Amino acid sequence: MGILEKIKRKLNNSSDTSLGKEKAVAKTIPAEVKKEKPKKRVLVKNIYAVNPPYAYVMIYVDEKGILRYSVLEPYLVPEEKMYYKEIKELILEEARIPITALRDYKKASEALSETIDKIAKEFKIKLQKESINKIKYYIIRDLVGYGKIDPMYRDPYVEDIVCDGYGIPVYVYHRDFEWMPTNVAFENPEELESFIRRLAFRAGRSITYARPIVEGPLPPEGFRAHLTLKEVSRRGSTFTIRKYSIE
Repeated sequence: MGILEKIKRKLNNSSDTSLGKEKAVAKTIPAEVKKEKPKKRVLVKNIYAVNPPYAYVMIYVDEKGILRYSVLEPYLVPEEKMYYKEIKELILEEARIPITALRDYKKASEALSETIDKIAKEFKIKLQKESINKIKYYIIRDLVGYGKIDPMYRDPYVEDIVCDGYGIPVYVYHRDFEWMPTNVAFENPEELESFIRRLAFRAGRSITYARPIVEGPLPPEGFRAHLTLKEVSRRGSTFTIRKYSIE
């Protein structure tokens, strides 16, 4: 029985689908995945994988009756965080991945995975395989994926991803549950602007203070971004990513 089947079975067989202690959903998600459970009892509406076995989505109603979209990802202990940072910096500084490989997600992911294995062997990094795999997940997510919004980007039920500024939740429009705040936010203006410039690059556009509003398609085919810098937005830099039908 797979992870999702176990989750559904637990939820369907439980007379109390709330999360307060180690209940239903919490026991069925892999141990290495971060479980950001609300402190108070909430009603779980759905939970599913978007990039198994490391990225899941939980949709729930909180104690105030607000429907929320929560991204669940692996938790890194301090040692894993240190190696994640050092390995990523090494890859970027020494350009260990050909630029041409980065244009194809699958090829880039495979190249990064092989590179991380080589670095771990070269520098005699003594970590369990599970730890190395978690580090791989985050490096691939952050270098060739879409960073902290990557799970939303991969979610087939999400049609819009909207960020109206730093320090506030990113919102998603879900096919079944409509608009919901997420547990993801950009912490400061610098982080948000850096991410927006990265989106512009992915879209084949240049966003500058002289040209602070741009639009363009994002890979893979079927996504389009609208980006603005703080110079023309009262709330600071913003972005919207919309999924459209491919005919």
